Amino acid sequence: ERSGTGEYFFANGGYFKGTIKNGVRSGYGENYWSDGECYKGNYENDKYNGYGEYYWSDGVSYKGMWVNGERANRF
Repeated sequence: ERSGTGEYFFANGGYFKGTIKNGVRSGYGENYWSDGECYKGNYENDKYNGYGEYYWSDGVSYKGMWVNGERANRF
């Protein structure tokens, strides 16, 4: 499976730059979508985990902790 650090481009116009381990995002990475949204932070088993920053295309952002792909401080 794919492993290493680099940039990976997707057919939908988005891309990921960071570390892939055994075919999944792992460690620090940045994911950019074609609609302008992006996530910059830590991954574990292909999910947001640990500290990360998500920026939505409407200007809203979240900076904080993530657990298994979900914001840890949601109310």
